Amino acid sequence: MTPVMLGLLMGTFEYGIAFFTYNTMQVAARDVGRQVAINTMLVGNAEAAIRTRLPEWARTGATVTIQQSAPASPNTNVYTFIITMPMSAATPVRFFSLANNHQLRTELRMKQELPYVTNP
Repeated sequence: MTPVMLGLLMGTFEYGIAFFTYNTMQVAARDVGRQVAINTMLVGNAEAAIRTRLPEWARTGATVTIQQSAPASPNTNVYTFIITMPMSAATPVRFFSLANNHQLRTELRMKQELPYVTNP
Protein backbone atom coordinates (compact mmCIF):
# COMPACT_ATOMS: atom_id res chain seq x y z
CA MET A 1 0.00 0.00 0.00
CA THR A 2 2.82 2.42 0.82
CA PRO A 3 4.54 2.14 -2.60
CA VAL A 4 1.26 2.88 -4.36
CA MET A 5 0.60 5.94 -2.21
CA LEU A 6 4.19 7.11 -2.67
CA GLY A 7 3.82 6.72 -6.45
CA LEU A 8 0.58 8.71 -6.44
CA LEU A 9 2.17 11.42 -4.32
CA MET A 10 5.25 11.68 -6.57
CA GLY A 11 3.09 11.70 -9.71
CA THR A 12 0.88 14.45 -8.33
CA PHE A 13 3.91 16.51 -7.35
CA GLU A 14 5.60 16.01 -10.72
CA TYR A 15 2.55 16.84 -12.82
CA GLY A 16 1.89 19.89 -10.65
CA ILE A 17 5.38 21.18 -11.45
CA ALA A 18 4.88 20.38 -15.15
CA PHE A 19 1.61 22.34 -15.11
CA PHE A 20 3.44 25.26 -13.49
CA THR A 21 6.08 25.11 -16.24
CA TYR A 22 3.39 25.02 -18.95
CA ASN A 23 1.63 28.03 -17.44
CA THR A 24 4.97 29.87 -17.28
CA MET A 25 5.54 29.09 -20.98
CA GLN A 26 2.18 30.66 -21.83
CA VAL A 27 2.79 33.77 -19.72
CA ALA A 28 6.30 34.24 -21.16
CA ALA A 29 5.01 33.97 -24.73
CA ARG A 30 2.19 36.41 -24.04
CA ASP A 31 4.36 38.99 -22.23
CA VAL A 32 7.23 38.95 -24.70
CA GLY A 33 4.86 38.72 -27.66
CA ARG A 34 3.05 41.82 -26.48
CA GLN A 35 6.32 43.74 -26.07
CA VAL A 36 7.41 42.79 -29.59
CA ALA A 37 3.99 43.59 -31.06
CA ILE A 38 3.90 47.10 -29.58
CA ASN A 39 7.47 47.75 -30.74
CA THR A 40 9.11 48.02 -27.29
CA MET A 41 11.32 44.94 -27.84
CA LEU A 42 13.26 43.85 -30.89
CA VAL A 43 12.41 40.47 -32.38
CA GLY A 44 16.07 39.46 -32.04
CA ASN A 45 15.88 39.82 -28.25
CA ALA A 46 12.60 37.92 -27.85
CA GLU A 47 13.98 34.38 -27.58
CA ALA A 48 16.41 35.31 -24.80
CA ALA A 49 13.64 37.21 -23.00
CA ILE A 50 11.34 34.18 -23.17
CA ARG A 51 14.05 31.85 -21.85
CA THR A 52 14.79 34.09 -18.87
CA ARG A 53 11.10 33.96 -17.89
CA LEU A 54 11.03 30.14 -17.88
CA PRO A 55 11.93 28.17 -14.75
CA GLU A 56 15.66 27.51 -14.50
CA TRP A 57 15.31 23.75 -14.99
CA ALA A 58 13.33 24.24 -18.22
CA ARG A 59 15.41 26.86 -20.04
CA THR A 60 17.71 24.52 -21.93
CA GLY A 61 14.99 22.02 -22.83
CA ALA A 62 12.71 24.56 -24.47
CA THR A 63 12.59 25.18 -28.21
CA VAL A 64 11.54 28.74 -29.05
CA THR A 65 10.44 29.62 -32.58
CA ILE A 66 9.48 33.12 -33.65
CA GLN A 67 7.97 33.73 -37.09
CA GLN A 68 6.69 36.81 -38.89
CA SER A 69 4.15 36.81 -41.70
CA ALA A 70 5.27 40.06 -43.38
CA PRO A 71 8.31 41.65 -41.67
CA ALA A 72 8.48 44.55 -44.14
CA SER A 73 4.83 45.54 -43.67
CA PRO A 74 3.79 46.58 -40.14
CA ASN A 75 0.20 46.95 -41.37
CA THR A 76 -0.17 43.21 -41.97
CA ASN A 77 2.67 41.61 -39.98
CA VAL A 78 1.63 38.89 -37.53
CA TYR A 79 4.12 37.44 -35.05
CA THR A 80 3.85 33.77 -34.12
CA PHE A 81 5.63 32.57 -30.98
CA ILE A 82 5.88 28.80 -30.49
CA ILE A 83 7.43 27.24 -27.40
CA THR A 84 7.77 23.46 -27.17
CA MET A 85 9.36 21.32 -24.51
CA PRO A 86 9.50 17.59 -23.78
CA MET A 87 7.70 16.59 -20.60
CA SER A 88 10.99 15.31 -19.17
CA ALA A 89 12.45 18.85 -19.33
CA ALA A 90 9.37 20.46 -17.77
CA THR A 91 10.07 19.17 -14.28
CA PRO A 92 13.23 18.70 -12.24
CA VAL A 93 11.79 15.59 -10.53
CA ARG A 94 11.65 13.32 -13.63
CA PHE A 95 10.00 10.49 -11.73
CA PHE A 96 7.31 9.52 -14.24
CA SER A 97 8.01 11.94 -17.10
CA LEU A 98 10.97 9.92 -18.43
CA ALA A 99 8.55 7.09 -19.17
CA ASN A 100 6.39 9.13 -21.54
CA ASN A 101 7.25 11.22 -24.57
CA HIS A 102 4.62 13.96 -24.30
CA GLN A 103 5.43 17.44 -25.55
CA LEU A 104 4.28 20.66 -23.94
CA ARG A 105 3.47 23.25 -26.60
CA THR A 106 2.13 26.75 -26.52
CA GLU A 107 1.52 29.04 -29.47
CA LEU A 108 0.73 32.75 -29.56
CA ARG A 109 -0.16 34.91 -32.56
CA MET A 110 -0.15 38.65 -32.23
CA LYS A 111 -0.52 41.35 -34.86
CA GLN A 112 2.14 44.02 -34.93
CA GLU A 113 0.86 47.41 -33.91
CA LEU A 114 1.81 50.47 -35.87
CA PRO A 115 4.38 52.72 -34.19
CA TYR A 116 2.84 55.60 -32.29
CA VAL A 117 3.43 58.91 -34.06
CA THR A 118 2.58 62.32 -32.61
CA ASN A 119 1.60 65.24 -34.77
CA PRO A 120 3.98 68.21 -34.53
